[in-house]
Amino acid sequence: MNADQAYNKIYKLGFCAVALFLPFGQPAINYSVALLALLFLIPIDFSKKKANRTLLFLPLFFYMIHAIGLLYSNNISYGLLDMETKFSYLLFPLIFFLKPPPADFFRTIKLFFVTGCFVICLYNMTTSINEYFITKNIDSFYYIAFSKVMHVQYLTIYLNISILFILEILLTESISRTLRLLGLLLVIFLLVNVSLLSSRLATVVSYMTIILFIVLKAKGNQVLIKYWAYVLFTLALVIVTDYFVLSHSNRFDQVEILFNGNNDFYKFDKKEYNSATVRIPLWINAAQVIDDNKLLGVGTGDIKEELDSVYRKNKFAYAEASHFSPHNQILHTGIILGFVGITILLSMLLIPLYYSIRYKSYLLMCFIIIFFFNMMTESILERQAGIILFSFFYVILIAELYEDIKKAGDLTD
Repeated sequence: MNADQAYNKIYKLGFCAVALFLPFGQPAINYSVALLALLFLIPIDFSKKKANRTLLFLPLFFYMIHAIGLLYSNNISYGLLDMETKFSYLLFPLIFFLKPPPADFFRTIKLFFVTGCFVICLYNMTTSINEYFITKNIDSFYYIAFSKVMHVQYLTIYLNISILFILEILLTESISRTLRLLGLLLVIFLLVNVSLLSSRLATVVSYMTIILFIVLKAKGNQVLIKYWAYVLFTLALVIVTDYFVLSHSNRFDQVEILFNGNNDFYKFDKKEYNSATVRIPLWINAAQVIDDNKLLGVGTGDIKEELDSVYRKNKFAYAEASHFSPHNQILHTGIILGFVGITILLSMLLIPLYYSIRYKSYLLMCFIIIFFFNMMTESILERQAGIILFSFFYVILIAELYEDIKKAGDLTD
C-alpha cells in the first residue's frame, strides 16, 4: 500500500468519525470535525475527478454573509464566537469542492451515522431504566429527562434522518430477508425513541417525512408494495406508544392552550408562559427588530442586545430575564442579516428542494422538509447540534443529487 492509498483510507475514516460521533454531541464531534479538517489540509489529491457542485456555493454564501455582518456589529467578540460555531458551513462545502470522498462511500457514511444514533438511543434507554429503578418515577422515560446528550428537538431530527437512511436501504437495495427484518426492527426501535422524546413539532415532522419517503419510493413499484404492510405495522406501534406516552403527560395540551386560551399575544407582561404560548410573543418582538433593520439586519454579533432592548421596551420581562432567541430560524437570520440573509437562507433550502423534486432525489427532499419545518419553532441552524448535522449531510445529499442529475443526462463532469 502506497502513501496515497493509506491517506485515502484514513481520509475516509475521518468522514466515518464525523458521522458516528455526530449524535454524541460535544466534545466528541468537535474532535472528529477537527480530525477531518486536518486530513483535508494534507496536500494530497484524494480524487482526480471533480464534478459540478454549484449548489454548494449556497452554504458558503450563508457563511460569508455572516462574515460581512461582523463589519457592522458592535459586539465583535460574540460575532466571532458565532462565526466559529458556524464554521461547518464553510468547511464541508470546501471539502466537497476540493477533495470529496467517492460517491460509492456515501452509504458507509450514512451507516456510521445510523450506528451513532442507535448507540445514543441505547444509552438513553439504559440510563432511564436505571433511573427508574432508583426513583420509581416514570418521567425518566419522557421528554427532557429521557434525552441525555442534547435537546429533544435536535435528537428527534437526528433519529428522523437516521430512519430515512435505513428506509433508503430497505426500499432500494437487494438485501437478505434477515437484514430486512433487522432494518425494520431498528426503524421501530428508533421510532419508539422519537415517541419518548416527545418533541411536538419534530415528532410530527418525523412521521410526515417517513410516510412521505416510503410512499414516494414505493409508488408504482409492485415489488415495494409489500412494504405498505410494514408501514401500517410501524405506524400502529407508534400510535400505541404515543397513546401511552401522551396519556401520561400530553405536551400537546400546551398547543390547545395556545389556540383556545383567548391569548392577547401583544400583552407581554404575563408572569408565566409555557413553551408553546411564549413563541408567538417572541416572534412578534423579533419582527419588530427586523422592521427597524430591514435590509442588512443588526449584525452578526448584536442579536442578544437588540432583542433584549425590544423586550425591555415592550415590558416583556419573561423573555428578557432568559435572553430568549426568536425560536425561529428565519426570524433569527432576519434579525442579524436582514432580508439579504433571509434570501440566502431560503435559497439554500428551496433551490435544492426544487431540484430534488425534479430529479426524484427524495432523501434530499425529505431532509430539506425536516429542517424547514423545524426551523419554524427553533433557531435550528444556530447551535452546533443543528449546524454540523445540516452542513455535513447537506453536502453529501447535494453530491447525490448531482449523481441523479447525471443519470438523467442533464449534467456531465
